[in-house]
Amino acid sequence: MHIGIGMVGMIHDNTQLPLIDIGGLHFGTGRKHKLCFKTKTNFILPAPYSTCTDQVTFAMQTHFNHYDKADYAYSQLLCFTICIQTYTYV
Repeated sequence: MHIGIGMVGMIHDNTQLPLIDIGGLHFGTGRKHKLCFKTKTNFILPAPYSTCTDQVTFAMQTHFNHYDKADYAYSQLLCFTICIQTYTYV
């Protein structure tokens, strides 16, 4: 018996770009599913504790420009994804 993916879903904040291929939940066909979630907020420590920033970079803003009239904000997952793409394609 083959069990495949019947649906992919994602719950996200309105300011987050929905990267469903990375953060999506896969639901199998012919099964009941129960979703439970809670909100989590991360704060990035500024210098001198880290080199992290919550500023939208040029690469991230370029990515956001493809979504007209959307008000997306900095996302650590998106930053990580853009870094991987940059190092892969350059």
